[in-house]
Amino acid sequence: MIGQTEAAKILMLTTNGEIECDYPASDDEHRDMETHRRRHFAAVALQIKTTWRLWTHRKSQVMQIPFTVRVGRLINDARFYYFFGFFDRTTMTFRDPVFLVPSTVVHKHAMPRIVRGRWHFTFQASLKPGARDRFSPYRVSMAAVGKALLEIIREFERQQGARPPRAVRLAGLSDVLWVQPKSRRRVSRKAA
Repeated sequence: MIGQTEAAKILMLTTNGEIECDYPASDDEHRDMETHRRRHFAAVALQIKTTWRLWTHRKSQVMQIPFTVRVGRLINDARFYYFFGFFDRTTMTFRDPVFLVPSTVVHKHAMPRIVRGRWHFTFQASLKPGARDRFSPYRVSMAAVGKALLEIIREFERQQGARPPRAVRLAGLSDVLWVQPKSRRRVSRKAA
């Protein structure tokens, strides 16, 4: 919960309140947070994963976060992202960099394996500046993470704007019956 509230704080502060964060009432779909632009409806769901410990490999500090998901509950969706961060107890916030990674990338590259009906993943990334591991394209400084998420949300809004309106999409379906309420307004017909 500490990681979730800290991530929400950082996302809101680094966008001057442009991003709003909501917490789903249930966590059935492994969404810790729903984010959207203020006064807009295109949302991106986040799963927040944190660690308190780092390990050293060849003079690099490496963040390693294992997690599991039941096989039937794994979600690969373009609007579902993971936020990974090392939470430093001394400074009581995340340490740079944090990682904002699409779910499809995490589920493909975070050492996936199935054990007794559960997907097991291990996200592993170097915190060393200039590191070139598989997750380095998703590295973001804490000062820029809100703006990075804002750009992801705006891209979804652009894609949504390019789609035809729902009525046009539904009109093409053969099994749809359109029902419109009869207008209640009566037109008076006075003799001229």
